[in-house]
Amino acid sequence: MLLNSETDYAIRIVSCLAKKKEQTSASVISKETGVTVKFALKILHTLSVNGIVKSFKGKNGGYILNKKAEEITLLQIIELFGGTMFINKCEHSECCTMPGGICEFKEVFSEATEFLNQHFGKVVFKG
Repeated sequence: MLLNSETDYAIRIVSCLAKKKEQTSASVISKETGVTVKFALKILHTLSVNGIVKSFKGKNGGYILNKKAEEITLLQIIELFGGTMFINKCEHSECCTMPGGICEFKEVFSEATEFLNQHFGKVVFKG
């Protein structure tokens, strides 16, 4: 499993805002996270539409978390930008039609996925 760049950057941006605890401009967020301003704005828009951050327009505009950092889980951000998290995508493909009727690793992958989802669901951002 590999997190895509957008998910990685979103995690950095939420972490940055959690530590700031105050309205912060996209340019400052970009500088502190290493995410280009253009890409940061795209991510911030998605975070705003989904209620994670609140945006302020105008000359003194910026972004701030819309809820307490401790209420935002790593799993929420991963799923928002990367979709449902899974180790292996098994949709009863050819491997499941092998003798015995089911892939011998399906249960292992399901257990690992459940473990990661539970773990990332407990990890919250810290202010």
